[in-house]
Amino acid sequence: MNSPTCVLLECAFLAIVPGLVIAQINSGISQAENSHREHNLRLSISDRRVIEDGVADQSYNQDPAVVEARDGDYLLSYKKGPDHVDDPYVILRHSGDKGQTWGPEIVQWNTSGPDPTLAKTPIQRDLLIEFGKENQDGVSGAAYSRSDDDGFSWSGFTFFDNPVSNTFFTPTRYLTDVLTMYAAGYGPYGDGTDDASIWRSTDDGYSWQKLSTVRQPGDAGINETALTKAGETRSEEHTS
Repeated sequence: MNSPTCVLLECAFLAIVPGLVIAQINSGISQAENSHREHNLRLSISDRRVIEDGVADQSYNQDPAVVEARDGDYLLSYKKGPDHVDDPYVILRHSGDKGQTWGPEIVQWNTSGPDPTLAKTPIQRDLLIEFGKENQDGVSGAAYSRSDDDGFSWSGFTFFDNPVSNTFFTPTRYLTDVLTMYAAGYGPYGDGTDDASIWRSTDDGYSWQKLSTVRQPGDAGINETALTKAGETRSEEHTS
């Protein structure tokens, strides 16, 4: 099986196949298009680079995330292992030249949980990383750690939910609206399927409160939810 390729579009990734790839982009927005830019954004990709080729070390690299640190460097995280199911390592890599080149792989954590997510807090501009991990009783759930030195060292982990297994992961990019942070997660619904939940932090990401759940009676199961701001007074969630 080929390992997935990840394309960096400024600070967002698209998963394709097969390695870790960075691409510089040009927005291509002309003056005439500015009034419609929110509906008609044209992107052109150039300068495509391989960050990590899974063929070289027979590895599978997936679930990439990237964030710009306080010092302007980029921090990249992804999962790594021999295949799609067995990829226990959370890798961190730093770039000091806006993604032109990347430092060596740092095996930061070993976890059975997928989907590491990176975020930057709006006030102190610290970094957060989240993924599913086990607590001391062997129960898995979404947990986060904080770095105040641009991703070189990290605090202990705090679980989002109690019981911890009520929220599996918050697997997609966090939404920051002024000074409030939002995260979309998912967990068990009670009938063997899943439900999405929206989490909010009003203290720069130090603590999180469950704001709402998404699923309504009669809805199918929901997981892997993403949240975005659609206007000044509303937000939208996208689920699968």
